[in-house]
Amino acid sequence: MKCRSVLLLVALSVCASAIAQDNLFPPAGNARIGAFPTGVNALANLHIRTYDFEKLWLEWPSTSLDGVVQQRFKNSGYDMILGEIGSAYFSSGYRKTSSAFLSTNAPNGLQLVNYSPNGVIRLYTGGSADANERIKLDSAGRFFAYTISRKTVVRDSILSLDSSGEIQFTPLRASKLYALDTRSVSTTPDTYSQLLMSQVKTHSVITLPGTSTSVASVIGIRNGANSSNGYAHELAFTDSSQLYVRSGASTTWGNWRRLIVEDNAGNIVMGSSATPGKLSVNGDIKAKKIRITQTGWADFVFQPDYLLPDLYTVERFIQQNRHLPGIVSAKEVEANGIDVGNSQAALLQKIEELTLYAIQQQKAIDKLEAEKKDQSAILQSLLLRVQQLESSR
Repeated sequence: MKCRSVLLLVALSVCASAIAQDNLFPPAGNARIGAFPTGVNALANLHIRTYDFEKLWLEWPSTSLDGVVQQRFKNSGYDMILGEIGSAYFSSGYRKTSSAFLSTNAPNGLQLVNYSPNGVIRLYTGGSADANERIKLDSAGRFFAYTISRKTVVRDSILSLDSSGEIQFTPLRASKLYALDTRSVSTTPDTYSQLLMSQVKTHSVITLPGTSTSVASVIGIRNGANSSNGYAHELAFTDSSQLYVRSGASTTWGNWRRLIVEDNAGNIVMGSSATPGKLSVNGDIKAKKIRITQTGWADFVFQPDYLLPDLYTVERFIQQNRHLPGIVSAKEVEANGIDVGNSQAALLQKIEELTLYAIQQQKAIDKLEAEKKDQSAILQSLLLRVQQLESSR
């Protein structure tokens, strides 16, 4: 019995020695861990062979990476390398030094998978802080690219691709907005859902005033996703240097409204048939006050050297021309309009002349009244003498 126990211990020692032989770390050469076929030696300083990836766990102190320059994992003949990749030219191209991650010969490229329903795949550069997150693919399938340009750790999303295939840019500085040539496609307010778009449209497609075949540059915008977050708006630039704007809630646009802008000559024209001028309006103007400033007011009528026309001269002018002297005729007003400032000055001149005429007439009346009073006194005196003579007979 004792002999059998000794033989069993010897057998166990031999087996343990044989099993542990592959796990020894020699002072030089390669070491291997795992079950290797007969005659297969370790191909690296540390060669771990396993058929179950969950049984492979590499760990090193976080304070020092000495001795861990590169880790290579092979799966179905494809290499995945973690760690520093030296500068070299591969069949797939030149690799810079100190690369951190590389798949050298996988035919389908590199795949990153997060099986969690709320999982997010992120790539960081420039440091370990959250502010250095550069690329993110979230659980909704949206792609984000970030840039860091501020003094704080605020991330600015400069590019995103949502699940509907829309690419959205949020530039940190002025950039370009390219116009889409969709001239034959109409729009609705629902076309713009948190979008800013520039498009080329024909007038007839978007019911824009003007020649139906002409094209216009149209910018559409709505900050919210739908009408509950605000109306959508379109701004149209026409080849005739006109600007139009319209707004709408969901499926229907309001009417186009023309914005008041200068034309190429520096004039503002309101109404298609208005005569061009600095401000031309084909219609009514309503205001509580209008202030006109100009020189040449009519106070010169009251100067001592002003020659007031006599009324007989004015009468002859009226009979010949059928309007007052210095006042534009009806034909001139119909043909050329009226200068409000000059007209007011001319009317004031006539009012001041009428005032002088009235003063002259008042003086003449007062003179006649005085003469009449004197004549009445003389007449009363004569009547008194006549009465006295008749009574003395």
